[in-house]
Amino acid sequence: MILGAPAPSARARRLFRGVFVLQFAVLVLAMRAPGAWTGARVGELAALASLGVLCARIDVGSRSRAVAALLAATYVVVQLRFYRYYHAPIDARVLESLVYSFRDVLPVAVRAVPSCAVAVAATLALEYGLLTLAGGAAALRPVAIAAAAATLSFSVAAPAWAVTRRYLDRDARPERTIAVPELPSTRLELPNVLFVLTESVRASDYCSAHGGACATSPEVDALLPARAPLLGMRAVASYTAISVSTLFTGRLPLGSLRALSSAPGLFDFTRAVRAGSTAPEVAYWSAQTASVFARCDIRRAADSFVAVDDLVGHAVADEDEVMDAGVDGLLLDFTEKHLPELREPFTLILHFQGTHAPYFTSVARAPFTPMSHTVAWSGLGELYNAYRNAIVEQDHAVASAVRLFLQKVGSKPYVIFFTSDHGEAFGEHGAIHHGQSLYDEQIHVPAWVAWGNGGLDAAQVDNLRSYRDAVVTHLDVLPTLLDVMGVLDGYALSSFRKELVGRSLIAPRRPLGHAVPMTNCTALFPCPLDTWGVLDETDELVGQPWDADFRCVALATDTEREPHACPELRAASRRWFPRKPNGAPNL
Repeated sequence: MILGAPAPSARARRLFRGVFVLQFAVLVLAMRAPGAWTGARVGELAALASLGVLCARIDVGSRSRAVAALLAATYVVVQLRFYRYYHAPIDARVLESLVYSFRDVLPVAVRAVPSCAVAVAATLALEYGLLTLAGGAAALRPVAIAAAAATLSFSVAAPAWAVTRRYLDRDARPERTIAVPELPSTRLELPNVLFVLTESVRASDYCSAHGGACATSPEVDALLPARAPLLGMRAVASYTAISVSTLFTGRLPLGSLRALSSAPGLFDFTRAVRAGSTAPEVAYWSAQTASVFARCDIRRAADSFVAVDDLVGHAVADEDEVMDAGVDGLLLDFTEKHLPELREPFTLILHFQGTHAPYFTSVARAPFTPMSHTVAWSGLGELYNAYRNAIVEQDHAVASAVRLFLQKVGSKPYVIFFTSDHGEAFGEHGAIHHGQSLYDEQIHVPAWVAWGNGGLDAAQVDNLRSYRDAVVTHLDVLPTLLDVMGVLDGYALSSFRKELVGRSLIAPRRPLGHAVPMTNCTALFPCPLDTWGVLDETDELVGQPWDADFRCVALATDTEREPHACPELRAASRRWFPRKPNGAPNL
C-alpha cells in the first residue's frame, strides 16, 4: 500500500481483484478466433481464471504477492510476444510442439530473453500494484480451493500427456524400412545425378530462369544458362522436416508416423537401380542435422551420409550454434575433398543451410545494404537484405559445388536438380520467417534442371521445358529423378508407384489433374498451429486457426478471391481435412 494513502474500500478491492482475474480471460478471448473454441480451450480459460482467483483472493504477504505478480507478468508478456509472431496464443498444442522442437526453439528463446525481461519488469510493477490494491481477503473455502487446484492440475496434465504420447509414438518408429527389389533401368548408361536442396529460399528472390538481371544467384546463372526453370514449383509445407519427407518419399505429408517414417525413399530406390550389373552409389552430404529425417535408420540408408555434426566434428544441438562457422562453406570443403572418391555412376544430394534465419552472410558478398540479422517488425527491410545477402553467399557455394560436380563427371551423362525446401515471409500476411502459413511467399520456391552429355534426350528436354510456367510440386521431384534413372515405369516399381502421387516432369506433359493437400501439421512433425489447405493449377485454399473459413487465393496474382470461391478445392479439402484449422467442421 502506498504510504499515507487511504486503504481502498472493500468494494474497490473487489473491483481490483476482478480486474486481475479478467485480464487473463480477456487475453485468451482476444487471441482466439470465434470458431476456434473447443473443450480443451474452454478448460484453458477456466484454469487461468482459477489461477487468477487464487492469486487475488488468498491473503498473502508481500513476498508471495511479488511471486504471483511475477508469474502474471511473465504470462502476459510471453503470450503477447508469441502472439505478435504467430497470431495465436500459447496453448497445449504449442507447448507440445515446443518440447518436440526444443533444440530449434532454444536459441530463439535465448535471443528473446533480454527484451522480454525488460517488458516483464515493467509489467511486474503494474501487476504488483494491482494485487496490492486488491488487498487481502478472507481465505477461500476448501471446496473452492480444491476446484481451482483440480482445474489447474488438469490443464497441466493434458499437455504433458500429449507430449508423452508424441514421444511414445516416436519410439514406435520402425528401425528398418521396406526393402526395395532390384529396379532394372531402361538406360544403357546411368547418368550421374546432383540434387541440390537449399533452405528457406523463395521463388521471388532467386533466378530460376536465365536472362535479365540476377542479383541473388549470379554465379549459378552464368554457369548454367541453358538450365530449364520450373517457375511454378510449390512446396506442400513450410517446415523443413515435412518438405524433406515429401521430396524424398514422393508421398503426401499425411498418415501415421509409422507409415511416414517407414516409407522407402530416394536413397532406397536409387541403391536398387541396376543398369546391367551397374548400381549407382548414393551420397547425402548436408549442412543440416540428421533430425530433418523421420527415419531411425537414415544414416544406413545411403552409401555415404554426412550431416552438420560430421562437418564440425562434434554434436550439434541446433544449426544456429554453428551458423557463424559458415556451414555451407564447410559442406563445400567436404565436397571438394571427397567428391573424387565417389564411384560412378552416383547420385549426390547436397543439402545447404546458410539461408535459414539468422542468415549467414559475408563481407565479400553482401550487395544489399543496410542489413541486420535482428528480427524486428520495425527493421524488416534490413532483415530482408540480410536474407538476400545470404542467398548471394550460398550461390557462391552452390556454383562451386556444381563446378566440382561437372569436373568429376567429365564427358559422362549428368542431370542436376535444384530446389528449396520452402520459402520465407517478410511481413506478408503478418508473418516473419516460415511455418506460420501456406501462402505463396512460404511455399513458392525456386527450381531448375540442368543436364549434359546425354543425361536427357531431346524428347525429355522438350517435355521438361513444357512445364516452365506450370504449377508443379515437390511431389513431382522423386518421380522425375526415378524417370531420369530409367526405372519409373518398370514393373519392379509397380507396387510402390501407387504411393507416388506426383508426375515425371521429363515425361509427356499432363495436367496436375487433382487437388494437392498441403499441411504444416503431420504425424512426424507436431506443428504449433493447425495450418493446411489444398492446391491446384490456378488457386490455393489455405486456412489458419484464426480464420473463420478457408481463404481462396489466385496463384497468378497472389490475391485473395471473393468469399466462397474455389468450390472444387473446398470439396476436395474435405477428403483430407474434416475440420477447418479453427476446429469447426469443414462443411
